[in-house]
Amino acid sequence: MLAGLGVSNSSGWCLVHLKRLGQNVRQIELARELDIRGASLARTLDQLSAAGLVDRLTDPADARANNLRLTEKGGRLAIDIENRLIELRAELLSAISSEDLLAAWRVCNALGDAIAIKTHER
Repeated sequence: MLAGLGVSNSSGWCLVHLKRLGQNVRQIELARELDIRGASLARTLDQLSAAGLVDRLTDPADARANNLRLTEKGGRLAIDIENRLIELRAELLSAISSEDLLAAWRVCNALGDAIAIKTHER
């Protein structure tokens, strides 16, 4: 899906989420947002940093932590990815009626609620 932009899906998601979270995001916060382990994220961030898309900065409040920010190039690519996702979403949903989309939304919410209840029971 993102191959035409020269980035893997995992790298693309990192860029999009960083754009949404804003500048100077802690690496651990991005890992939580993406629901992945820090070690997995570190490898992706190494690639993004080497490509000049993300800067890693030592957190002045905690030298053990990294803050992340998109470079100008990374910010432009994140916007391109968001636009690609908007186009894809419109294409995929164009043949589905509003009523069917609303029904699917209700079912997904009900499933999410049921999963949350079961998760808290454990």
